[in-house]
Amino acid sequence: MYPTPIGGAVNALNPVFTQSLAGCIGIEREFTLMQNGESVPRSPEFLAHMAKRMQSLGLNTERWAPELSACQVEDRTLPQHTAYGLSDDLDSAQKMGCNVAEKMSCLMQAVEVVPAHVACHVHEKYLHLREKLPRSVLMAAYRVAGVHVHIGCASLQQAVEFHDALCTELPAIVHMTDHTNGERLGLYHQVVAHTMGVYAPHLPGTSPLYKSITGWEDRMRALGVTKLAECYDLVRISHYGTVELRTPGMTDSVDEIIGWVERIRSLVGLPIF
Repeated sequence: MYPTPIGGAVNALNPVFTQSLAGCIGIEREFTLMQNGESVPRSPEFLAHMAKRMQSLGLNTERWAPELSACQVEDRTLPQHTAYGLSDDLDSAQKMGCNVAEKMSCLMQAVEVVPAHVACHVHEKYLHLREKLPRSVLMAAYRVAGVHVHIGCASLQQAVEFHDALCTELPAIVHMTDHTNGERLGLYHQVVAHTMGVYAPHLPGTSPLYKSITGWEDRMRALGVTKLAECYDLVRISHYGTVELRTPGMTDSVDEIIGWVERIRSLVGLPIF
């Protein structure tokens, strides 16, 4: 399938699988900071305030993180075994984030695609991408936000099986989780096409099957990745020992996310959450 490897040592990319976390769900959400109806590049200020808040509560100060856009912040849940635990985690974090934003005279909102006319303010962590990517590709990546769903796996074999089950059902997942009539995934496909070249999927909203552990290894070699986060497939195996689903759009509804999770778990054969 990939006749000419272009670099990348797969043995340096081994995911770490933790048996006790198999079947757990983790969520990443990309929120946008808004002020007077416009997105504002205040994520460094927000993250500094949030780190102090988390530290004062004895919580993980790295739970919240920057995104490419300095107008966005990312919240990452703990791995959760139950729908109740996940719902509580999402809800409490969202309330805390909204509270921190309010003290900055901002709003923290779910914005799936920001308008094309917005100015591009790249977070300092990602300034290298401003030089690396063509402006059209940079803006495509900059404008989108979403929810990423992680499913804990017991082994690489199980991860490949979960991955392929989700890839097969991507059209139904996209229909369930997209609020932009395909605009967000179209923009993201510009990024995928540029970074993956001939190995990019031909159509937006699709992701290739691995079929076997060897198939996964072949694709990582072909892509030439030095770490698993450099694989931009819409469904991918992460170094955390999870399968990461990257197609869902952004929402501020915890109930909607829980509904997605229940459906996604059923697609890979996991029991009711």
